[in-house]
Amino acid sequence: MRFTYPFQKIVDLKLNEKKLAESVLSQAVGVLASKEQQLSSVQAEKLRVQEQLAVGAGTVSVSELTMKQQYVNFLEERIRTTQTEVRSAEHQVETRRVELSEKTIDQKVWMKARERAFLSHQHEVGKRTQNELDDIVSARWQRV
Repeated sequence: MRFTYPFQKIVDLKLNEKKLAESVLSQAVGVLASKEQQLSSVQAEKLRVQEQLAVGAGTVSVSELTMKQQYVNFLEERIRTTQTEVRSAEHQVETRRVELSEKTIDQKVWMKARERAFLSHQHEVGKRTQNELDDIVSARWQRV
C-alpha cells in the first residue's frame, strides 16, 4: 500500500520557503561583502592621499594642499556613509539569518510530522499484513 501524506504540499512549501530564505541570506551576505570592500577601498584611498599630503607638504602649492584636504574631507564623509551602509547590511544579514533559522525549524517540524505519519502508516501496513497471514494460517489449520 502506497503512502500519501495529506499535508505534502505544506511540506513542499516549507522546503521552498527555506530555500528562498537561504537565497535571500546569500544575497545579503554578498551585499555586506561588497559594502565592506567599498569601505576598505575608501579608507585605503584616504590613507594614500594623507601620505601624499604629509610627504609633499613643503613642495606643493597652497591651492593644491587645500584641494587635497577637501578631497580628504570628502573621503572621510564617504567613509562615514559607507560605515552606516555596512552596519545596515550587517543588520540585514542578521535579520535574514534569524528568518532562515525560523524557516529551518518550521520545515523540520513538518518533516518530522511527515516522518511520524509514515511510521504510523508502516505500522498499520505491518499489522494488516500480519492479520492476513494469521487468517491464511488459521484457514489452513481449519482444513486439516
